[in-house]
Amino acid sequence: RAAAPQPARADALPLTARPRHLVDGTPLVGAPARRDERIRAVAERTVDPGPEPGHVRGPGLLELVGPVVGQILVAEGLLGDDQLDTALRDMKASGETLLQSLVRLKTIEEEPLANFLAHQFGSEVTDLTGFQPTPQARQMLPAEFARLHRVLPISYDRQKFVVATDNPGELDATAQQELRRLTRMPTGISLAVQVATVGRISTALAALYPAGAA
Repeated sequence: RAAAPQPARADALPLTARPRHLVDGTPLVGAPARRDERIRAVAERTVDPGPEPGHVRGPGLLELVGPVVGQILVAEGLLGDDQLDTALRDMKASGETLLQSLVRLKTIEEEPLANFLAHQFGSEVTDLTGFQPTPQARQMLPAEFARLHRVLPISYDRQKFVVATDNPGELDATAQQELRRLTRMPTGISLAVQVATVGRISTALAALYPAGAA
């Protein structure tokens, strides 16, 4: 049996220009509705629906995003099947996200992971050093949504709302529509998603939205 892959390093990440894809090679970009259907289809094929503890299941798209991101990492050779299975079990037991489990288990390094996901989802990387959202952005993002999707408000200027997350896959078309509904964001305002490391997102979320705070 082949040895399990070592934690991915920055120099191992395939950041050369190429189509962004899911495990079956279908493009990740495209019309939101069709893209969401592809995500569902891939997740249903790759996530074990059986009763064995630790496996994620459920009809909601956001419940499937974590495992799909894991399968992207497996397809790119940055993660082994056994490592993904271990992380999925840990995710279920700990109540954390898949990315949090992967980082805490030291299966993959944070910065290469952020760079990889930013490339896959066409986003920019931000390191959140000295993070301080603008007052307008802070008021725009509801705390419950921020905690659920691990999203931080960065800036808002009535033309663009900039947010940061450790998993841009969470902010799919459905989540973005919900965010626009909650914030009553005009359709003319664009939403820009940046990517930060798991640790920095966790630290900033805890500081900005303390446990028990509204």
